[in-house]
Amino acid sequence: MPESSRLKFLEFFTAQIRNANTRRSYAKAAVEFLSWCELRGALSLGPIRLREVANQASSGGDACNVSSRA
Repeated sequence: MPESSRLKFLEFFTAQIRNANTRRSYAKAAVEFLSWCELRGALSLGPIRLREVANQASSGGDACNVSSRA
């Protein structure tokens, strides 16, 4: 992930979400999703289909389970 993207990610989670529990939960979900993308070799979100995102989300965010079903 480019440095500018990392900074935007951190800025969003630290500045826009004030509740620490919500921030932690959202950050965990985002990291799991990005790990799931990385396991699939996605270098951008362009090739990711909504159906794949729905499958990832319904699996509870477990990137390993989703990857093994693909």
